[in-house]
Amino acid sequence: MITAIAHPIGWPTASESLLNVTIFGMGFSESRLGLPRLGQHLLYATVVNALGAGFTAPFLLIYLHSIHGFSLKGAGAVLALGGAAAMLLGPIAGSAIDRFGAKAVYLVVMPLRAAAAGLLIVMDRPWHAFIAIALDASANTAAWSSMSAMLTGVTTPEQRQRVFSFQFMILNAGIGLGGVASGFIADLKHPDTFAILFGIDGISFLCAVAIVATLPVGKRIIATAKEELAGDTWLTVLKDRTMWWIVLAVFVVAGMGYAQLDSGAVAFSTQVSDVSIRVLGFAFAANTSVIVLGQLVALRAMRGRPRTLGIALFGIFAMAAFTLLGLSSVVGPTFASVLVISCAGVFALGETLWSPTINSLISEIAPANLRGRYLSFNSVMWSGAMMIGPLIAGVMLDPGWNWPYIGVIVVGAALLIPIAHHIKRRLTPQQNGLSPVVTPTEETVTLRA
Repeated sequence: MITAIAHPIGWPTASESLLNVTIFGMGFSESRLGLPRLGQHLLYATVVNALGAGFTAPFLLIYLHSIHGFSLKGAGAVLALGGAAAMLLGPIAGSAIDRFGAKAVYLVVMPLRAAAAGLLIVMDRPWHAFIAIALDASANTAAWSSMSAMLTGVTTPEQRQRVFSFQFMILNAGIGLGGVASGFIADLKHPDTFAILFGIDGISFLCAVAIVATLPVGKRIIATAKEELAGDTWLTVLKDRTMWWIVLAVFVVAGMGYAQLDSGAVAFSTQVSDVSIRVLGFAFAANTSVIVLGQLVALRAMRGRPRTLGIALFGIFAMAAFTLLGLSSVVGPTFASVLVISCAGVFALGETLWSPTINSLISEIAPANLRGRYLSFNSVMWSGAMMIGPLIAGVMLDPGWNWPYIGVIVVGAALLIPIAHHIKRRLTPQQNGLSPVVTPTEETVTLRA
């Protein structure tokens, strides 16, 4: 087992002052967050990154379709290509994180995301969009894995569920606020307004780089001899049966959960339940609000309970959410709107339980020298599921198989309950968050975070 020890020696006064900055109404003081200062500074990078992403994420499909003349199918194909590129390059990113360090990878890939945003501004050929989206999706996968590795490296096992909870809460709040602000800027009659959005997005990536670049290197971790001798190839990762069960859960959560909320639920709500786009706006606002307001409550509720319980509960909440979505098709317009908004809110309750669980669980089972590969394996499976999920929705909703679609999603979410049980059987109580960590002291190695 690994215990991470942060060494924030030599921080300048300006950086120290950031510890008391208030973000989203919450003071980021060390005493309140219960996190080391390095972890808090990494969360600042997440803040600016999320705000930038919020300016463009809601409008990318519209930008390609309405501004550059792509068909909806063509724009969807471009986005799918991005997911495919992320899947193909994810293993390379994982190996690079383990070989060169998570910080080094992050500092390389984030400027690539800024370059992709710039290319979307100046693009005048369809293939420019393919390159930009593929570059951004691949770099985003590497950035997410490297940020997770850095957060793991500067926190103790006891702190990891907390830090990943804050990361998820901040990510959603930032995207939500950025999305609201972008709504006042974007105008289909003035294409130049989209250049402003992508410009802000690119600048946010560079700001995140500036924050991470100032962090000290050479943090120490204490690792057991067994972890040091575990090997350093992808074959070691692929032989880990526990990890396969975990990424199976990831695949189901992404494909039957997140992908359906982002695509299938939108199509079902507008085409089957006949609710307006404005109602969908309220639904996603409800989703973000529940996450921001409920994340800390969920974290406290899960304290002292098995991490696998969070996986099972996500399945239960997802079942309830998509059942509400199905019912929205058999009631009047007013109740349909209420049920669609409720679907997004109930789904968010499951998100608050999933978010602190998965990365902390992977970090617990991963040997120190393979952590980048383990986290990248997670990202690859997530990207694949996010590609397949919309295809399931399209294939079933296009011919009008509305209730079979709801049934497939509900049954898929229900699979998380036995999957969580199988994962629990393969974990030690310590890995499942049920016992205090015993810190070994035989060896000290350098973490290239």
